[in-house]
Amino acid sequence: MKIGINLWNWTNDPCENIAGLVQHVAELGFGSVEFPLNRASEWDISGIAECLRTTGLELTLCAQLSDGLDGSSSDEATRQRTIQYLQEGLEIGSNLGAEVLAGPFYGGSGKRHFLPPSEQAAELDRAVDTLSILCPQAENLGIKLALEPINRYRTSLINTSAQAIELISKVDSPALGILFDTYQANIEESNPINALEKVLSIGKLFHFHACENHRGAPGSGHIDWIAYIKALRAGGYSGHMTMETFTIGGLDSGFLQTAEPDEVARSGLNFLSGLLEAGIEEC
Repeated sequence: MKIGINLWNWTNDPCENIAGLVQHVAELGFGSVEFPLNRASEWDISGIAECLRTTGLELTLCAQLSDGLDGSSSDEATRQRTIQYLQEGLEIGSNLGAEVLAGPFYGGSGKRHFLPPSEQAAELDRAVDTLSILCPQAENLGIKLALEPINRYRTSLINTSAQAIELISKVDSPALGILFDTYQANIEESNPINALEKVLSIGKLFHFHACENHRGAPGSGHIDWIAYIKALRAGGYSGHMTMETFTIGGLDSGFLQTAEPDEVARSGLNFLSGLLEAGIEEC
């Protein structure tokens, strides 16, 4: 497993200085970096690719569906915009050598509503249709789509891994799996470790976000990291373990920041590296 970090740790607009941030991530000692698809059409693809090559960092991407993007919308124009956004993300990822594109592709963030069963089923069917359009492209490009369950405060569609498994089973594509985020699981799963083990048991863990319960540096809260590391090792996971932390004003950032971004990054990296370097017995 390579430890990575999302650029949201430093800025809400990574488009401003991606190359500089990539260099900084490498200097801190991370093995991979994650870009959010903010204003991706404005990226200097060749310059970023060169920076990734020289630093040796591996790349993952994440998609935040907001600002009128919704993969299960009843409005066809909204769905088409969402599909185009994600298709462009896949192309950009291919050009940069990204291994994973992760996110809540099924619906827009902030989508919370109670629907009659028939309308809920229709909404999920539209999410399946969206994913069914995206998966062939992902397969052709060799990029994994990692669908993320997110908490009840941001969506009413897919909150748990069990729901995510049910959704991806309806698409049945080798390119489609699950992003397991320990922050989201801490809110929604009755037993987060069992939920992770279930995803691992069906071979559908495509990405892992190592996030503390309060979005601070891993190791600074109450997440049971030893149990997570044991489950990942037992399940044979060899993908990325990516920190998703936020600077002031970011998606899940706290109103009170107790550490500077570099301190969060170093602390989380040192903590996770120590666990990965130890044997299971030592953990």
